[in-house]
Amino acid sequence: GKDAANNRLRADYSSNKRVDGNTPPAVIFASTDDTTVPVKHNAMAYYEAMVTAGRPVSIHLFPDGGHNGTSLVSFRYHRAMEAVIEAWLNGLW
Repeated sequence: GKDAANNRLRADYSSNKRVDGNTPPAVIFASTDDTTVPVKHNAMAYYEAMVTAGRPVSIHLFPDGGHNGTSLVSFRYHRAMEAVIEAWLNGLW
């Protein structure tokens, strides 16, 4: 947002800086064409923090979908995402 240059706010709201041994397992979906929150600055940073903390995590990148595409039922990879979620959740137990 408009305050992205504020280092304190950025640190407070950076989820990758809040990962620890108690962080819940996560499955991450992102689109590589997201220009609002680029994958390398967000999804990959969170994934790397989870791996470093030894937390269960899975990441899946799609070639398109923009910033909100993965949250839409009309997303062209929606069924693939459902299958990944089901398999991932079943693997947790």
